[in-house]
Amino acid sequence: MAPKSLGNKEKGLGKEHPNTARSYNNIGEVYRNQGLYEKALDSCQKALAMREKVLGTEHPDTADSYNSIGKICNEQGEYVKALEWLNKALAIYEKALGKEHPVTATTYNNIAEVYAQQGRCDEAEELYQKALGIFLTVFSAEHPRAKEVEKNLAKLAARRAEGGAPTLPG
Repeated sequence: MAPKSLGNKEKGLGKEHPNTARSYNNIGEVYRNQGLYEKALDSCQKALAMREKVLGTEHPDTADSYNSIGKICNEQGEYVKALEWLNKALAIYEKALGKEHPVTATTYNNIAEVYAQQGRCDEAEELYQKALGIFLTVFSAEHPRAKEVEKNLAKLAARRAEGGAPTLPG
């Protein structure tokens, strides 16, 4: 069941308006954060279908849906699927926004998280460092995004100290 505000948005803007799609994607992110992965995936896939139809497959908003679906897959332990979605988003962000954009950096971080879950520590560290460098350049060491990546690097160091074993879902 979609929240009332989404129903109002669909009535006012239409079922295929980019803002309606954004709302579906945002709701999917909320469901993901609550661990309601089936609902999250359903909502993000609705957003994706709208975005691909209205904006095309190379638009940054469409990449946002790819990114969201990739994060859902990662949290469900579907690492191969997660990397497919996240790399698809990354290619669009790099092309449309550039390799030094904060949104691109966030996607580097998201891909690094999948690598870390798989025990691919060297690859994870490389992307975490890349994301951190961008955040430090664009923002500062005190910015929440920079702090998040620093925390991820610390977790990765701890995982390495434990032998770098992959994290199993669940």
